[in-house]
Amino acid sequence: MRLGIPDDKIISAMRLLADNYRDMASFADDKDAEEILSIICEEFDIVGDNIPDIDEIRENIRKKNVTIIRIDNKIATLHYFHVENGIAHGYFDITRKEFRGGNGLIFALNLFEHDYFKSCNIKISRSYGWRDATKTRLVKSSSKTSSFPDGIVIYNMLWKPNHYNKNTEEMYS
Repeated sequence: MRLGIPDDKIISAMRLLADNYRDMASFADDKDAEEILSIICEEFDIVGDNIPDIDEIRENIRKKNVTIIRIDNKIATLHYFHVENGIAHGYFDITRKEFRGGNGLIFALNLFEHDYFKSCNIKISRSYGWRDATKTRLVKSSSKTSSFPDGIVIYNMLWKPNHYNKNTEEMYS
């Protein structure tokens, strides 16, 4: 999905919707790494969705590429991303099931990141995220935030060595 860069009017509206959580947003800390991995594994396939290992998560935390909101001493929502050459690539944005429901958590993370980039003079010219195209409700709701499919489809092709046919066996013998 390609996400539109929000104008000042949209940012103001987001601030209103996220008001209850804006002060709770922060960058993840090294001690959050295992909980972040656990949350990602709850929602995504460890192989098919290219989940980062614990060392990669720790490295991205140190680079300030993971933002979180903690509620009742646990991470309620997180955004795992990377910024390079003015392009923000969102890999995982997850709100735990018990905290879902349009309450502004993701907006609070987006605003925290927006304000951080602005304060550091980091210009974001484009922003990309991804959605599972089979989850039509999620794809449809993305249009409400000026996000739209960019036409890129990622197929993860996995080789399972214990599933081979006679031709494969001959090829490797």
